[in-house]
Amino acid sequence: MRRVLTHWRTSLTPVVLAAWWHWWGWASLALTVGIVAGALTGWRLVALASFDAWAGRHLRAWWLRWTVYSPKLPDWLHAYGLCIKPDAVPLVVTVTPLGRGIHRGRSHVQARLPRVLGVRSGAPWDEVRIRWCPARNQRIR
Repeated sequence: MRRVLTHWRTSLTPVVLAAWWHWWGWASLALTVGIVAGALTGWRLVALASFDAWAGRHLRAWWLRWTVYSPKLPDWLHAYGLCIKPDAVPLVVTVTPLGRGIHRGRSHVQARLPRVLGVRSGAPWDEVRIRWCPARNQRIR
């Protein structure tokens, strides 16, 4: 539920499309999506500069956020040693005369990954905003 409220635009889109399909049918939905896609494609072909300024950069930023930066950012940060992947948390085995316990080492290291908050995109650049995980037992001065 928290993700639905946080990403309300992305969550609201399937609800609106399902409601459209239910009330007006799939043909109306397909025709409308086709007309909008055709209009955007025509606008891009006719006036690339105004398309990129008004719509292209927003569509590109949305697409890049969900297909490139959010899925690949944890691997990139792990490759540079900036975070620990959840599967890299050490396994701790405790053996006592009364029993044994196996768990991930929460007391030693807890895996946390930064979150992608947003992407701004221009023709030659992308600006990625992320929320870093707070460091444990460290002060930043």
